[in-house]
Amino acid sequence: MILEKNVMVLRAAVIGCGRIGCGFDDDPLIKEISTHAGAYSKNPKTELFALCDIDKSKLTKYGKKYSVTKLFRNIDELLENAKPDLLSICTQVEQHEEMAIKASNAGVKGIFCEKPIAKDIEQAKKMIDICEKNGTVLIIDHQRRFDPIMLSIKNALNSNQLGKIYHSIFHYAAGIHNTGTHIIDLMGYFFGNIEWVIGNYSTIKSSNENDPNIDGILQFRNGPLCFINALDDNDYWIFEEDILGSKGRLKILSGGFEIEYHSISDSKYFPGYKELQRDQIPFEIPSERELMVRGVDHLSSCVEKDTKPISSGEDGLAALEAITALINSAENDSKKIYLPLNSISQVNKR
Repeated sequence: MILEKNVMVLRAAVIGCGRIGCGFDDDPLIKEISTHAGAYSKNPKTELFALCDIDKSKLTKYGKKYSVTKLFRNIDELLENAKPDLLSICTQVEQHEEMAIKASNAGVKGIFCEKPIAKDIEQAKKMIDICEKNGTVLIIDHQRRFDPIMLSIKNALNSNQLGKIYHSIFHYAAGIHNTGTHIIDLMGYFFGNIEWVIGNYSTIKSSNENDPNIDGILQFRNGPLCFINALDDNDYWIFEEDILGSKGRLKILSGGFEIEYHSISDSKYFPGYKELQRDQIPFEIPSERELMVRGVDHLSSCVEKDTKPISSGEDGLAALEAITALINSAENDSKKIYLPLNSISQVNKR
């Protein structure tokens, strides 16, 4: 941590210089900053001063792009020689636990870890326990929690603008761990804790054979019955949620870049009946989202003020636990699985 013009600047490092770490911002079609490196570089409260990757060519490329001279090939060298305040972990999920624990034990103040939080529940719990013990802020990049549009939707749901929520239907593609973790976390952000799930292996296969597509039903403890349906990302990518309540309907389209609201009115076609008609969105839509920038700003604020993040390790664990339960259900003839899990193999024991 350094002091510049009476502002405390946190020194940040990124480990894993792939797409989410550094590469997405190379795409001219992406207009907003969409990488950890880009977000640290833009934020006046953070300084991107170190990069780490096993690929030397990526280190050279992005070191030059971001004017970073501290370049490392493994996390041990990074932690010993750079001693960052903040660390983004953008590696394969199998490495998240080891890297997060090493970083926390080395005195890193804040960790921004890519999703899913860990390979399994046990690893996720170890990460959370060590970070809590050491006072390390742990944020998981379920980035729609940083989105002001999603906050507006959450507030609309909480203030009863859609009335009683009956159902939420989500369409996704590209695997239950890769994209499914986002949809389950977003539903948890909106509706709270899950009571039980039922999962089934989709007949529509994922492009990643190690990350299956799961169709499922999720009953929230104090919320609606929700449905998730998988599609083939080789056909097209999709991330859409349809929320139906007693007072109206809300659609989250194009990954959240488009929102539709439908209010209740007299039917144009069937006299004496009510129907849903597209209407003006009942809350403000911000012109800029920049979720990664907001995420880094939130991380630095949590470190400075010692506050709990809105996308915590516990939130990441909850999403992973639901995914584990859905897969467990699919492997056991779609039996109902209650949460929280007492063991990975728990099936319909209540």
